[in-house]
Amino acid sequence: MVKKLNIKLDSTKPADLINMLETFIALLRNKSVANHVDVKLYLQEVSKLKFKMKTIDCTKLDVKLVKAHQARIKEMAPCFKETGENGEYSCFHEWSTNFCSYAVDLLMQKSFHDNKSELTDTVANLEAEIKSNTDLISVYENPALVEYFKDGHTKNELL
Repeated sequence: MVKKLNIKLDSTKPADLINMLETFIALLRNKSVANHVDVKLYLQEVSKLKFKMKTIDCTKLDVKLVKAHQARIKEMAPCFKETGENGEYSCFHEWSTNFCSYAVDLLMQKSFHDNKSELTDTVANLEAEIKSNTDLISVYENPALVEYFKDGHTKNELL
């Protein structure tokens, strides 16, 4: 299929297909855009493309870029219906759509987890501060100490 795709790209240069593949490759590279050279390099060897698709780490992607690609891919959906002109290459569109959904979900979970960890640390610090302040207050509530500060005459004699 990739050989046939490369032939089609070289001979007819279909704009919708090129836009889809550029978005697909940009997504794989975690870049905002990709050009025809990037597409050509990725589609040159199927084994490398498969390897990249299998080993891509979603947690290292930029969520803003993924969301931007997701919106672009969604706009292209009518061009990649199975019965349409680019139907035989709809697998690239389907993979990109599903991958974007997965990546956004995973990145949002990671963000929530990071925020939870940060908030847990903040709460622990505040609890430690409250305990420290409570201990300090209990020292100042000591009756002997309270009496000392109330007795101005004895305090003045000691100074």
